[in-house]
Amino acid sequence: MSLSRAPRGILLAAGVLAAAVTLSACSGDNTGKSGGGGDTNFVTNTGGISTVAKGERAAPGELAGETLDGGRLDVADLKGKIVVLNVWGSWCAPCRAEAKHFSKVAKELKPQGVEFVGINTRNPSKQPAQKFEADYGITYPSLYDPSGKLILHGFPRGTLNPQAIPSTVVLDRDGRIAARSLMALGEDQLRSMIDPLLKESKPKPESGEQGHKSGKTAGEPGGKAAATAAGAGSAATASGPAGASGKVVPAGVPAEAVSGRAAPAGAVPAKAVSAGAPGGAVAPARAAAGE
Repeated sequence: MSLSRAPRGILLAAGVLAAAVTLSACSGDNTGKSGGGGDTNFVTNTGGISTVAKGERAAPGELAGETLDGGRLDVADLKGKIVVLNVWGSWCAPCRAEAKHFSKVAKELKPQGVEFVGINTRNPSKQPAQKFEADYGITYPSLYDPSGKLILHGFPRGTLNPQAIPSTVVLDRDGRIAARSLMALGEDQLRSMIDPLLKESKPKPESGEQGHKSGKTAGEPGGKAAATAAGAGSAATASGPAGASGKVVPAGVPAEAVSGRAAPAGAVPAKAVSAGAPGGAVAPARAAAGE
């Protein structure tokens, strides 16, 4: 049994080691030269930021797990928002240089539907990473990925995957990889990755959601149209003998109190309206008189 499991363990260890080798620690390369190999369909500009056209973007793999504060987070749950993923380590000098910019932009763009998520890697324990966040005012969550498993499995080959520390990957509102940087970023560079996605049209609501909203206004009983009709009907049925004068007689108030004229002898008071008559109709005079 142990022999059959050995190859699997060796392969897993080799995969994690490959991920560690792939990630260039503390990259300070600002040449803008990067690539993913094969048919990637992305363009790298001179500033080192790679982008993908909207119709050619790929979705990442699973990016879920434990956070530095002990919670659980699944990036897939943030679909519908722009998500900025930042790979960092507390030991990384370029990560420290860009941290204040990420903290500032994250707070300013959150009301516009932009969420930041860190991926902390190569920190054997959480304490140094937690201190890093406290020192630089990082308030958004970070997935804890000390061995690099999330980075290895979360970004398919041929996509804009992280290849250095720090790396920044931005997902559009559909949860697809739209941009990547393999270097430490200043505020303007970071915003240049996000701003184009803010200008893209938001996803249309599901058809069921549209029907639900329309039902609240036109389709539901008791909507505005129904309320108007009901109001008109109540005004018509509430008028008693003084209705011809254009005045509405409130329930229980004699007609002569509204018309200002004395009621004739034997007149039926307004309160003699039959509760059982359809539409609140006035009961026949002879019924009210006891005939």
